Amino acid sequence: MAEMIKVIITKYALSTGLIVADAEKDASSDMVVVRQENGFPSYYHGKHWTTDPAEALKRAEEMRGSKIASVEKHLAKLRKLRFAIPEINPAKENDHG
Repeated sequence: MAEMIKVIITKYALSTGLIVADAEKDASSDMVVVRQENGFPSYYHGKHWTTDPAEALKRAEEMRGSKIASVEKHLAKLRKLRFAIPEINPAKENDHG
């Protein structure tokens, strides 16, 4: 039987925040299973969960920093973007048929 532990889910930190849940710890891997209210399982691997609140906050801050850097990079590309209308050549009469 799997060991039950209290975990902090970090996977959705940027969208729904940190989630505290009871989970089944898989003894043979770094995976935990959280049973949803509807009975369906949610699986979390590796860095998407922790039992340490300080580690959860650290991971959430790392995720936020990465997202900010990504958005700033995208914003820089948008700011450099320039639009131009290509030259329009009038259609020749014999091109239609």
